[in-house]
Amino acid sequence: MAFDSEKLRPLYRLEIGKPGSSYAFVVAKKTGLDQEMIDRAKSKVEQKHFRLEQLLTKLEDEKSKLRKSERELEKREIELEKMLSETEELKISLEKLTSSVQQKIKSIEKDAANRFEKNINKLINELSKTKDPASVLAKHKVKAQKKREQLESGTAKERLAKQLEHLKGLKRGVKVRLKDGHSVGQVEEVKNGKAKVIFGDFQTFCNLSDLEIVTEKKKKKKKKSTSPPPPKKK
Repeated sequence: MAFDSEKLRPLYRLEIGKPGSSYAFVVAKKTGLDQEMIDRAKSKVEQKHFRLEQLLTKLEDEKSKLRKSERELEKREIELEKMLSETEELKISLEKLTSSVQQKIKSIEKDAANRFEKNINKLINELSKTKDPASVLAKHKVKAQKKREQLESGTAKERLAKQLEHLKGLKRGVKVRLKDGHSVGQVEEVKNGKAKVIFGDFQTFCNLSDLEIVTEKKKKKKKKSTSPPPPKKK
């Protein structure tokens, strides 16, 4: 039967293939029995049996340490599996978001092509009816210039691409806030295109597109003045 040498009590667990032990000397020593008396008792016990007692005690201690290590290993494996699961969920969310952005880009490009074709047909129609084609072309040139300036200031495609790149940084532990708010929270979990965010004492689920990452500003070190001290007045 297994024995707990630290708490001095049997564990009531049968172990097959292992010789039994009374643990008499261990119990006697830890209960404060006189050492001289213990030594005399040991001298009357066969040397082989005594060595077996020592080996059994050491073996039990090693098995106890091994069981503890196994429990720690199982705990770490569970934590690792959880992290892998969260990473996979984040990957799926990003893939869905990427697909959605690509569809929006295609829609924008298609719409732009349709508008361009419509404008060309309109221009051709106007030119065929007007006696002053120069003024018609000038009017369309002004409109095209204004449109070009709007596109150069930031196209919808670029904004969507930047938004996608920004959202890739959303993961557990990152500090965020709602785009229309000021409170800073921390991402606890990302799943199915949504993030569970903790704001102080409460938590809520938010769409990834509604969040922005809060970057911590580094404190600038004050530079020591290198200018010479003012002259002393006489």
